Amino acid sequence: MKASQKGFTLIEGLLIVIAVSLVTGVGFYVYNANKDVKPSENSSAPSQTQKTNDLTEDQKILKAAACSSSPICKIEHKQTNLADVTAGSQYGGGHIFLAKESNEWKIIWQGNGDVPNETVSKYNIPQDWLGPQE
Repeated sequence: MKASQKGFTLIEGLLIVIAVSLVTGVGFYVYNANKDVKPSENSSAPSQTQKTNDLTEDQKILKAAACSSSPICKIEHKQTNLADVTAGSQYGGGHIFLAKESNEWKIIWQGNGDVPNETVSKYNIPQDWLGPQE
């Protein structure tokens, strides 16, 4: 702006609008990206027991199956006390069978071969969960 002018030129006004828009956009993005971040351990965060109780049943199954290390993790079948999870990567993977015992999901078998007959019998795993048998 020149010394003899009063007010802003159109270009100066547009530059201000662009700058404010960029700052607002970045702030909105950062806010949304961080609103789901867990609080630090030494804050007044809920205990681990409270966090576990807030999980859905599917989340409890996937947590018990330790799927956090697998890029592909999916619940294939689920009953009240039995679940079948596939886990792996684009190069292969296997099944993880879980049973609910004492209100906690526990791995009863994992691998990519045939499930032992003893496990199938003990937990009454449905035959259609096992895939084609050779």
